[in-house]
Amino acid sequence: MFGYGRFVGGLLAVALTVCLPGPRCASADILCREVRVVVQPDCFRPTLTAQCNKRKTGSQLDLGPQMAIWVTDANGRFVDDVMVTSLTGTRGIGNRPGRLDFRSAPRFPYGRRPYVLPVWAWARGKLYDSVAIQDGKEDRLGFHESVSSPDPYYCRPMALNEVDVDAITCPTAVFNSAKGRLDKTKKSPYPPRNDLVSFTDRDCDDMLSRNGANCVKSSTQYAKINDLDAVSRATPPYGKSYEIKRFLPASVVPGKHFVNVEISKEFDQNPSHRYRTFQDPQLPESGIETNIGQPSVVFRVPIDIGDTPQYEGTSAMAGYGDWD
Repeated sequence: MFGYGRFVGGLLAVALTVCLPGPRCASADILCREVRVVVQPDCFRPTLTAQCNKRKTGSQLDLGPQMAIWVTDANGRFVDDVMVTSLTGTRGIGNRPGRLDFRSAPRFPYGRRPYVLPVWAWARGKLYDSVAIQDGKEDRLGFHESVSSPDPYYCRPMALNEVDVDAITCPTAVFNSAKGRLDKTKKSPYPPRNDLVSFTDRDCDDMLSRNGANCVKSSTQYAKINDLDAVSRATPPYGKSYEIKRFLPASVVPGKHFVNVEISKEFDQNPSHRYRTFQDPQLPESGIETNIGQPSVVFRVPIDIGDTPQYEGTSAMAGYGDWD
C-alpha cells in the first residue's frame, strides 16, 4: 500500500510473464516478454474513514490521478513505455497553449502543465516543438475567437460554482478553443494532443494568411507528432484493480530492470505545497486557484527479466517531480 499525500493511494503489483514466440517476436529464438502491471488508485478522502462519493470538497476537486508507467534498466536508462493516462498522452496537457500557472477546472482548455509527469517525460529522452497560441496572448483565458475552432474535448473555463460534482460535463454550448501552432524555437518533453480530426481557416498558424495558399496549420500535424497512441489510456477507476499489459521490445537484454510508476494530481495542496496561480483580470471568475499542489511521486518495482516468469520485490518510493 502506498500513499500520496492525503489524496492518492493504492495497491501496486507488477508481474513479469513470458509468452511463447509468436507474431510479436522478431524470430523464433527470441522470447516475448510481457509486463503486467496491476494498480488500484484511491480517492481523495477528507478523513481516512470517508467514502469515495464526491468529486468536490470545498475548493478541492478530485478529478483522478495522472499516471505514467515505464520500464528502465538497472542503470536507470529508459527501455519502454507501459502506460500513460490520456489527458497527458492524448489530450496534450503537458504541451498546449497558455501559461503553466493558469488556474484549472474540469476539462480546462489552456495552460501547459510541465509538472504533470516530469520524471517520466524527461526519462523518455524525446523533445517536441512547443505549442504556442497563434495570437500570441499566452496569458489570456478568453477572447481568442479569431484563432479558435470547435473543440472535441475541452470546455470553456468554469468557475467552482459551475462544477457538477456528480457528472462533470461541459456547459451545453460548443466550446471553440485555440489549438495553437508549433514553435520550433522552444522544446517540450511532452507531445501535443492527438485528438483533433477537423480544422477550419481559424486554425492557421499565421492569422494574416487565412483563406490563402500560405495558411499553414500546425495542428493538423499534432497527431503525427504524438507517439503515445499505443500506451495512452483512461485514468483507472477508484477502488478497483486495473491491469495494464505491455510487450517489451525483443531487444531487451535479460537482467535486472525496474517498473516505474509516477503519479500526480491537481488540487492536492497542503501546508507545504501551496502555489499561486495566475488570474486573468478579464475573466476573474474562470478557473479554480488551488490546482497546483504537491509534486508528482515516483514509485518503482524491481523485476528480473529472464527466460522464465519471475517477480521480485515490492514497490518503494523512489523520488519526486517538481511543480515547475
